[in-house]
Amino acid sequence: MEKTLSVEKYNFEDKSIVIKQKENMRGLYKTKEYFKYFKTINSKKIPQMEIKDVIDDIFLKNKLIPLKEKKAIKKIIYYQEEKVIVVKSLIGDKMYESLNKIVHKYGWYFYITGVPVGESEISIAVDKIEKRFDSDYFKSISLGEINGQSEKINVTLYALALKPNHNSLILRLGDLNILLDCGITEKYFEHIKYYLEN
Repeated sequence: MEKTLSVEKYNFEDKSIVIKQKENMRGLYKTKEYFKYFKTINSKKIPQMEIKDVIDDIFLKNKLIPLKEKKAIKKIIYYQEEKVIVVKSLIGDKMYESLNKIVHKYGWYFYITGVPVGESEISIAVDKIEKRFDSDYFKSISLGEINGQSEKINVTLYALALKPNHNSLILRLGDLNILLDCGITEKYFEHIKYYLEN
């Protein structure tokens, strides 16, 4: 079971970033990408830099990560044994693009993820849909039968985008497409604002 070993705060400009050390890392962070980089770190014998030095270097010296991305970091969690630093940030594009260089420099794998947000218009809309349709609504919909005949259906999962905070995945069940997860890049914020205002 995951356990918190220590909690500290790191001051950067006018922000205070929470840094937690944990052990027994959750399976969520054990991705295919993680195992690839973990293998690279071990096979190339890349030294694992001290966490305090990594944090200082990222915020004070690293030129690969733009200032706006550094300012967007809300929380950092690290797992010493697994060599993972989880960066919870609102923006992480350039950091992710530089992941290979960062791993080789620090000897840590960086799992870059978004931060939890408060109530959204999307959540409110979903609540309204759930209230409109009760569970019986879907009883008449069948994915495995057409005209009473059992039919084999194709199941496909494909990504529209795979970047930090911009994940978009489509689950296709036969002819039914379901958007599982969606994030929006900064350049589209103005379009959304325009839509909401008009």
